[in-house]
Order: sequence, then structure tokens, then C-alpha cells
Amino acid sequence: MTKQLKAEKFTWINIINPTQKDISRLKQEFGFHELNLEDCLSNIQRPKVDVQSNYLFIVLHFPRYFKKLKRMMSEEIDIFLGKDFMITLHSGNLKPLTKFYEEMQRDPDTQEELTKNGSAMILYELISYLFEYCFPILDKISERLNNIDTEMFGQNASFIVPEIAKINQEIISFRKTISPERRVILDLEEKIKPFLSKGNELYFDDITDMAEKIWDNLENFKEVSESLQRSHDSYVTYKLNEGIKILTVFSAMLLPLTLITGYYGMNVKGLPLAENHFSASIILISMGLLVTLMLYFFKKKDIL
Repeated sequence: MTKQLKAEKFTWINIINPTQKDISRLKQEFGFHELNLEDCLSNIQRPKVDVQSNYLFIVLHFPRYFKKLKRMMSEEIDIFLGKDFMITLHSGNLKPLTKFYEEMQRDPDTQEELTKNGSAMILYELISYLFEYCFPILDKISERLNNIDTEMFGQNASFIVPEIAKINQEIISFRKTISPERRVILDLEEKIKPFLSKGNELYFDDITDMAEKIWDNLENFKEVSESLQRSHDSYVTYKLNEGIKILTVFSAMLLPLTLITGYYGMNVKGLPLAENHFSASIILISMGLLVTLMLYFFKKKDIL
């Protein structure tokens, strides 16, 4: 599907799920390099900026949460930027891109304000929208980490293991997306200069700061998640050791009792107190005293 937005000195063509027919049309109308056009149909491309004689070809990745799959994956966007045009190609529905496109389409004042500053400033606004979309995702991850921290030693801690695993997977996917993006955005800050109007040089430095801020958050989340994982593992190990300690104490107390009952359970003559009418009571009291002494011993040694 192809959408087109035309202003007085600028054209934005947005192609969703590009086909070979779309690529052939771009080659015919704009004369883009074949390798750049091939990259638009490739499923796996690393972020990059290619400088051509009259345009820039930019490949960027941004995180997108897929509800059906219940996981975060990267979404690719390919951009051709010239002095008076911008062409975006992507699969699926990138919400921030769609939102920015619709805002420009329905608001002539915004459209005029942006287009008068040149194509580079429109690219700046688009990338800003895409990066700003990352911050609500970061906020949700932060909230989930806080919930895990709160419930770590609570009554409803059964969700912690799968939740930490999910968050770790999301953080890893997020980091894999943003890590190569940082170098590309820094590279773009230099290569975009021929397309920038005078006085707008600092805008792309702002995008670099946004990328670094996102990365810093991800680094922090990674450390917090790993700390929570270690804390949970230590807590589970402690609880397991406590259970084993109690079972060991019970086993230690039952061992002499089992020995006594086994000894008096033998069907032989001559057992001590065997002929005494109070033998059962004496043995039972002795076993009770033995248990009491063992409990006192374990308590004194701080085993219980």
C-alpha cells in the first residue's frame, strides 16, 4: 500500500509492505541505486546510512511489541531522503510513523512549518516520534521490575520466575535493536548536514542524546533484572535449605526413636523391662524425654 503527501516543495511517499512492483517504480522515477532498492526487500538488514550523489539511504530498526506473539521484536524502516522528498518503506503498522504522517496530512500549518525547513527536519521529526515511542515501553518495563521487587518476598511470588524471564527476553531484544542504532544515529548526525538548512545543525544531536538515554535505561534495567534474578535465586536457595534443615532435624530425632522401637520390637526373650507391667509407659516417657533433650540441644546450637 502506498500513501503520498504532497506539499509545495516537498513530497513524502510512504510504502507499507513494499513489493517488487513498488521497487521497480522507485527505480524508474528516482533512479535509486540497485543495491539500496534490494535492501528494501531484504528481511534482515543492519541499521546503516549510505550516502549517494543526491540522496541518503537510511536503514533503522525500532522495537515493536507483538501482542499475539507476546514478545518484543524489531521493526525495520527504510528511508530515502533527498532535498525535496522523503520515501519510507516498512512492513506492518509502525504507530509513531502513522501518527506523524496523519498529523502532517490533516494539519496544513504543521505541514508548512516543517516543509519550509527542508527534508532533513521532517526526517528529524519522524525519528524523534519513533524514539519517543520507546519511552512508554521503557516505563512499562520499569513498572514491571518495581512490581517484582515489591512482590519478591510476598505471598504472591509464584509469578516472579516467568515474569523475570519475560522481562529479560524483552530487554535483550530491546538492546539488540538499539545497540547498532546508536552508531548509525551518530553517523547520521554528520552525513545529514548537506540536507540541513542553516541554524538547524543541533537538532540531530538531540536525537543522539535520545538514543543514548534509551540505552542508559536499558543498561540500568539489565542490571536491575539480573540483581532481582540473583536475589530470587538466593531466596529460593535459602527457603530450600530451611526446609532441608527441618527435615534433617526430624530425621535426627526419629533415628533413636526408631532404634528403640525396633529393639523392643524383636520377638526374643530377656529384653530389659520386658516383664514389667509399666514397661510401655517407661519406654514412652523415655522416648519423650529423649525428643525433648534433642530439641533443647538443637535450639541451643541455633539449628532450629
